[in-house]
Amino acid sequence: MSERVRTDDNLNCEVRLEEYYDIKRLIDEFGDAAYPAVRHYYNACGFESGYDLLLSLIREGTLSCAAIRKDPTESLLALFTTFFARRGGNQPILTREGETVLLKTENAVFCPSPTAQQKSGVQHRDICTIHKRAFVEGLAQVIEAFVPGVQVHYTNASSRTLDPQADCIEAFHVVFPW
Repeated sequence: MSERVRTDDNLNCEVRLEEYYDIKRLIDEFGDAAYPAVRHYYNACGFESGYDLLLSLIREGTLSCAAIRKDPTESLLALFTTFFARRGGNQPILTREGETVLLKTENAVFCPSPTAQQKSGVQHRDICTIHKRAFVEGLAQVIEAFVPGVQVHYTNASSRTLDPQADCIEAFHVVFPW
């Protein structure tokens, strides 16, 4: 399943629905303990994907430890930009504000999550927190793992899961001691 998670066919509601059915099965079996376990799984898939992507960018000469140390925020932006371009499908708007990388999916952009959540019966208040956002956090953690001293603080600024009229905005604030 991790390969399917890593490629994320974000235009296909049936794929998202099947993922949510699996999450619901685990919740039905294990109760609320399933939520952190599922989040850990998607975070690990994101880290695995980020690891492979970082290695690919190093092989291509596009990214290096020196480049990350020079500008960790720009490197995180480059990692996200490359990941989403290679993934295809709907593309978030990626921007940088100081030492923060913003990932924005406008409300008008199709997202299969609300429909899949409704059809699957998953009752989590903000299912994307334990699903796709956890994946992107894992992707960002690769920078932290390979360049000691860099920390990426994540926050969800807004979500259409919580507010049907909102854009989905995730903020990744990069902190480093140099």
